[in-house]
Amino acid sequence: KFARIIVNQSWRELRNQLKYECDWYGKQLVIANTRKTSQICSNCGYDDG
Repeated sequence: KFARIIVNQSWRELRNQLKYECDWYGKQLVIANTRKTSQICSNCGYDDG
């Protein structure tokens, strides 16, 4: 459980840094839902899972 907390904190810090950089350069950070992203074709939308 503690290891998961550490990993989640690392991702949170990365996201915060990316958000800061995007704000600095006037860009928008888009956080994508990662659910089933490796199972749905980004080209045609086919779902194999």
